[in-house]
Amino acid sequence: MFGPTPNSKINEIIDFNHREPKFFKLYEATINLIKEKFKLNEFDICLLSGSGSLAIESLIFSSRYKINTIGPKGVFFKRWNSLSEYYNPIKAEKKTLDLYCAYETSISEFFVAKNSIVDAVCAFPYYSIPKDSIAFGTVSNKLIGAAPLISIVGVRKDKWNLFND
Repeated sequence: MFGPTPNSKINEIIDFNHREPKFFKLYEATINLIKEKFKLNEFDICLLSGSGSLAIESLIFSSRYKINTIGPKGVFFKRWNSLSEYYNPIKAEKKTLDLYCAYETSISEFFVAKNSIVDAVCAFPYYSIPKDSIAFGTVSNKLIGAAPLISIVGVRKDKWNLFND
């Protein structure tokens, strides 16, 4: 349902590693393709080796501010709220950033908010990333249907001040 199956055939042979110039060229080309294909040029895109949950947790952990989970109260609301509570005590700043799940699969509910961090794991690319989003996280193997499991994190170019390096 969410992407490659045991019947998927992948005919690519990769004969280089992640420290070689070929990899960096492929990485840059992939980032540019994502930005172009999905109209995400106002975001810096980062690929991580991991799940959609890793993408969202990396945004929660990296935030300079406390995270306030909003939206439908399903499984992922509870997961992000729990992680936010875990990481929030170490945040010195008083400001908060909102985080929501765009498509809460546990209760089949779509939600959108302005100026927030977006869990787009089960929404993207069927639902576009709102242009005013602070950041988003998704994954390659769900709705995009790519064979490798790659977290995709996007941060608006003008919002890096909200995150730690």
